[in-house]
Amino acid sequence: TGANANGATGGGAGIELTAGNFLNLIGSGSVNATGGNAANGGNGENGYDAYLDYDDYCTPGSGGKGGNGGGGAGAGIGTRGGNGGSGGDGGRAKRDNNEGTNIGDAGVGGSDGSTANAMGALSVTNNITLNANGGNAGTSGAGGNRGKNAAEDPYNHYSASGGGGGGGGGFGGAANNIGTGGPGGGGGGGGAAGNSQVSYTTGFYRVGAGGGFGGGNGDGTSSASNGQTSELTNPYNAEFNEGLSGDYPDRGWESDNGMYPGGAGGAAGSFVTNNIVSSTTTTLTSGLYSVISDVTVTERIQVSGNVTLNLSEGVTLSAKKGIEVSQDNNANLTINGPGALTIDGCDYGKSGIGAFRYGNITINGGTVNVTGGSGGAAIGGDRHNVSGQAITIKGGVVNAQGGMFAAGIGAGEGRGNTSDPEQWGTCNHIYIYGGQVTAIGGVDGTGDISGAGIGSGSSFSQPRAGTLTLGWTNPDDFIYSSGYVSDPGTGFGRRLTDIYFVEGKQFIIEGTATIATTDNIGGKKIVPYSAGQVTLSGAGTQDNPWRITSTADWNALAQNVINNNSY
Repeated sequence: TGANANGATGGGAGIELTAGNFLNLIGSGSVNATGGNAANGGNGENGYDAYLDYDDYCTPGSGGKGGNGGGGAGAGIGTRGGNGGSGGDGGRAKRDNNEGTNIGDAGVGGSDGSTANAMGALSVTNNITLNANGGNAGTSGAGGNRGKNAAEDPYNHYSASGGGGGGGGGFGGAANNIGTGGPGGGGGGGGAAGNSQVSYTTGFYRVGAGGGFGGGNGDGTSSASNGQTSELTNPYNAEFNEGLSGDYPDRGWESDNGMYPGGAGGAAGSFVTNNIVSSTTTTLTSGLYSVISDVTVTERIQVSGNVTLNLSEGVTLSAKKGIEVSQDNNANLTINGPGALTIDGCDYGKSGIGAFRYGNITINGGTVNVTGGSGGAAIGGDRHNVSGQAITIKGGVVNAQGGMFAAGIGAGEGRGNTSDPEQWGTCNHIYIYGGQVTAIGGVDGTGDISGAGIGSGSSFSQPRAGTLTLGWTNPDDFIYSSGYVSDPGTGFGRRLTDIYFVEGKQFIIEGTATIATTDNIGGKKIVPYSAGQVTLSGAGTQDNPWRITSTADWNALAQNVINNNSY
């Protein structure tokens, strides 16, 4: 159980897990984690009274200080709450021997509440019962009362207002059960200082002081109450009153002097949610999401903003209709393992993971099995997609099957209209830096017309589009693409602009000692070439056989055969 927030200091998490750290809960049993509750907003101070010393002083009062914002609640598992903002100082009244006009200063605005820090990665095995509860929100502070007003009339006509009340502090926000802590509330604004006015002939002028605005509450939807405003509309009603004869009736608001607003309250901090994906989760907005049990989502999942999806060990997210990652929603998706993601029921023309204008898609780990809808790539573009950002694979097991005419990884089915300046059905940059990747393009009934395994969709046009960069991280990594050219049987294939190999990284074609090049990898499984590995020269044909020219060559041949690599 995390500690409750204390004043402006945020509450503690039940289990604190901050960004850059990884928590893997394994085994069996129950985990009960409760975050500390948020703090209430502080009350604004009352404005100070005007001062009246008959025949000597009639001076205004200073404004009250705004209340501090309450600290946010702590998450059940995640991060502590954000801190509350500070209340702004009240305006200082000008007090001197001159009973003439004094103009009060406005109050100082409160500061914003802070945002809770981001959460790290969480993985939970199926045998653990997880009960995590974020702390509750607080309540907002009250605005301060105005100071008392004063007036006197020995020979001239003097009036002075008390200071405005300070705004209440906003409450600390509630926290996620699993994710980030709640935001701190904003500090209330300070009340304005009162002013004073003298009139020899026209009666009492307007005097007063604005109250400070309340600080923003941690729920982001409202603010605490404002401080009370001081308004001296009739000097006969002043709390401090000496010598008024009644010969000079109230002339109302004949001057704009005096009504100075207090400071604006701080806005409550915002916080990035970390949600547990359930069967009803169809929208992922910016933040961190975790899959901690087997889940099936039957509708297409919409991504908005920058989203990280963590797949916990031993669990599977079945996103039947796929995941929409569209530039129209400024969407970028990062997928982390070690769990699994399966997509196998996309609608016609829809990609498995992607969109008509797909955003950045990054896969760092996990087992990702994706099939695109007819005309849609498994990972990348919808049918006739017009643009796309980067697709990056750094690890995990990725099996990508494109829908008919579409690529496994890259573009959807092309439109085949060479006059179209956007050349529909193209991909952008694809980076594969690790993992075990299998990409197969979708074919028609004849098998002659297809999308590339990695690259573009079928298009009946010849422009080049997109680039591919290949590297590897672990010796067990491999890459298989059914091809890097669409429509291989038609002679009108759309191919990648370039294929690059990361400097210092080489592949060989599995089962051979042949170094992989941009010209020989289509339809071949390529595996990392290890430092010190001996390869044989030649191509293994009658005209250009592999050549045994040394003991090292002979030993390389023997070892490769022992490893079930055939010649």
